[in-house]
Amino acid sequence: MNDQQIVKTLQWLSNRKDSVKTCTFLNEFMTSDDASEIIRLWLDQGFPAGMSQKDKVCALMTELENWADECTKNVLLLMTALQPIAGPLYLYDVCDAIGLWHHEIGLQMNSKSQNHDSTIAAQ
Repeated sequence: MNDQQIVKTLQWLSNRKDSVKTCTFLNEFMTSDDASEIIRLWLDQGFPAGMSQKDKVCALMTELENWADECTKNVLLLMTALQPIAGPLYLYDVCDAIGLWHHEIGLQMNSKSQNHDSTIAAQ
């Protein structure tokens, strides 16, 4: 995909609330490209002209949070790529939210792993 196709796709994703299609897209795209490039293009061209960078970062974080339960791995990669942009803008609420998502997902993954291990041990 070229930059223009990526931007059109990202705009479509921002306007649609179909998480299944969004996750399918992210699963396909994230395996073949870099999260930092997606975030850069999304912020540069995926929002209305005249919107401040701070507002774009906050809006993008909200969108990513909406998808986090559905597309956990890829959304965390995108959030991680967003963090170095949010920090210099003093958007500490966004940085803190990213940290909390990483912590929460880590706890969930650890819990699932422990449940899986106890199921195997019981057999």
